[in-house]
Amino acid sequence: MSYSAAERMLSFAFMMICRNPCFDLKGLLPNIKNNVLIPALVDGTDNYDLPENIKKVIKSEFRNNIDQLIRCLWISNLYRIFFKKSKGFYSALLRFAKGLYGNKGFQMILYKRDDNTTYFITSDNPAVEYHNAVTLQNYNGIYFPLSPDYLLLICSGDAGIDHVAYRSANDEIVRKFNYIICSKRNKDILARQKKIDEILP
Repeated sequence: MSYSAAERMLSFAFMMICRNPCFDLKGLLPNIKNNVLIPALVDGTDNYDLPENIKKVIKSEFRNNIDQLIRCLWISNLYRIFFKKSKGFYSALLRFAKGLYGNKGFQMILYKRDDNTTYFITSDNPAVEYHNAVTLQNYNGIYFPLSPDYLLLICSGDAGIDHVAYRSANDEIVRKFNYIICSKRNKDILARQKKIDEILP
């Protein structure tokens, strides 16, 4: 694969990571919201001697304002994707993937499911990171289902982003990947099969 084609493929996967305030791979925006803003503003209201009905109104206003702030942070990152090529979470991730920080860089593996196996699923979190230090097989990386038949795994490697390995996935591997994707969902999964035992280990 040409370097420019590989770069576009990575770029699309990383855009999908940033497509929604909940889906920024590392959970930066949800962490800011849930671990900083809500404890400081919403929960902090309980420290004041106010009538409960007043506290309820104040908390509701704070939550609305926090949601608006997170949305603004998200939109600013989307703006940087399309107009500020050298700034923002997306640009930093893309440079890291190319090894421009002196790091190892990423490589890509394209999996195609074998015939007569279950299908790949996707979810409302379309590109997910999985890391498990204790595993017999190295499945660590970013999982991006392309279709029920294909899945792109973006992982650390020396081969470079333009060297795309092609591998077949038997039923065991497909179900393993489906389990990872399912475990990282926000709420919903999308699958060709209707029964959960047909897609997971």
